[in-house]
Amino acid sequence: MRFAHRRVRRRDFSELAALHVACGRPAPLPDRATLRRFRRIVADLGADCYVAVERERVIGMVHTTYTRHLADGVHAQVIAWMVVPERRRLGIGDSLLQLASDRARRRRCLSLSMAPGAVEEEIAAALRRRGWQPTGPCFRIDLPQVTGQIEILLQE
Repeated sequence: MRFAHRRVRRRDFSELAALHVACGRPAPLPDRATLRRFRRIVADLGADCYVAVERERVIGMVHTTYTRHLADGVHAQVIAWMVVPERRRLGIGDSLLQLASDRARRRRCLSLSMAPGAVEEEIAAALRRRGWQPTGPCFRIDLPQVTGQIEILLQE
């Protein structure tokens, strides 16, 4: 079955809550404070929250935040990465991580890391297979820098 990626939408809250439950994580409660926080995440252009959808059903998600460091530039961190158990091992998780890497590279991030709370043993093994390196409780991959047309023209 084919799937697609898209930015998360305000009306995706209940499907994302169901995704959390399917992945064995606590579901966010639909109280006023949580819904307000979710709306802010959806509207935040300084972070990326993308879903994988199959027949308009959310089957996976990746949530990435970006941080500017004074000494060494911009870094990205995957806060959440999950795929419904029955759709795992079909390339959905890989495609979501690739999307997060591509988006981080476009923002000129030097690295992409996985938040400590997001790394379970099964995820740690998957990250190692993809070339991510453990750095304490996190996993990290360095991102090659993308040069734009202006930089290429200046080098010629």
